[in-house]
Amino acid sequence: RNCDWSSDVCSSDLCKLASWGVVIGDVVSPRFWPLSNGLVPGWVQTALRGELWAAISAMKFAILQRCQIRIWCDNHTVVKRLGKFSTHKVKIKPNATNADLWRLAQQLVHQLGQSLQIVKVSSHQDPHTAQDEAEAWLFAGNEAADKLAQTAFCRHGHIYQEWTQLHRDLDAIHIMRNRVHDTMIAVAQVAVQS
Repeated sequence: RNCDWSSDVCSSDLCKLASWGVVIGDVVSPRFWPLSNGLVPGWVQTALRGELWAAISAMKFAILQRCQIRIWCDNHTVVKRLGKFSTHKVKIKPNATNADLWRLAQQLVHQLGQSLQIVKVSSHQDPHTAQDEAEAWLFAGNEAADKLAQTAFCRHGHIYQEWTQLHRDLDAIHIMRNRVHDTMIAVAQVAVQS
């Protein structure tokens, strides 16, 4: 699961800051227990990378515990590709987008074999609108994972502060760029008239 923090105003990819979280659920209990969470490492901060990190973390846990695992994920691409990895080996080009994570995920899927199931769940759904108790449980689990992802920002306050400052700096650059552009147009108009 992930939580993608970005601004509607800032169009730069540098404005994105993403986190991820994984919770463990038991169908006999309405509770969900935190397993892991963190910020998405690296320059590329996307929802997809957050979802991949979460799935990788869950699979590593299952391997360490030597247990079966069912991953409920709200990202269609992650569910589809992990499912494809479970049926056959997929060639991942080194320069493909997110190749580093896809390669690791494929290794973990093969390592888990029949012990892994991956299932798609709808994101950001209200448990009160669920059709039955099972769907309500899934929605609640997805929400718990999203909330856990948000707590990663609390643990990394300095990074959040740097991100906030970067956001302000990029906004200031955008304003300055527009003002320089407006000045250039005004000078060009005067030059043409003269």
